[in-house]
Parts: sequence; C-alpha cells; structure tokens
Amino acid sequence: MSAAPSKTKKTTPSKSKTAAKSKGAAKSATHPPFADIIRECIADAGDRTGVSRPTIKKYIEEKYKMEVTASVISNINRSIAYGAEKGTFVLPKGPSGKVCCSTSHI
Repeated sequence: MSAAPSKTKKTTPSKSKTAAKSKGAAKSATHPPFADIIRECIADAGDRTGVSRPTIKKYIEEKYKMEVTASVISNINRSIAYGAEKGTFVLPKGPSGKVCCSTSHI
C-alpha cells in the first residue's frame, strides 16, 4: 500500500525585518547636490554667456569622477529646470541653450 500524501504545509523561513531594511537602504551620495555642482561649474568657467550641458557633464566627470549615465543626465536636466523655475538659473537662449546663474544667486 502506498502512503497517502500528508496535508502539512511546508514553511519557508521568513527574512527578518532588519535584513529587508538594510537591502532597501539608499546609498549616500558622494557628491553635493546637482544644483550646487552646476553653480560651481558656471563659476569656474567664468564665461558671462553661461555654460552648455556638455560642459557641465565634462565638469562632473573630471571633478567628481562620476560616470555620466542616463540617470545623471536626467538629474542634471531636472536641476536646471527646477533652478530656472525658482530663479536660481537663467536660460537666456531657451530650455536647450546655455545655463547662467541669476545675478541674485552668484
């Protein structure tokens, strides 16, 4: 005679809450906020007409040793757009042109 299958459930060990929290914890950034980086780049360039986005990307690569990925480019663009709304940055030639610091935020 064959044995009937047992009706007991197999339980899997559950992960502790601390282990789950440590995996989801965000890494702290090793650089200042992107708005501050852009402001530094504009100040270091010294050009009255502003700096272009490729110049900002090169500045980030050289000074902060960051790889410019799609997420970094997105953060740069969002910082510029947010700064333009708040009055920190000026876009004299439109949203795709050079970026300048406003005179009140130099």
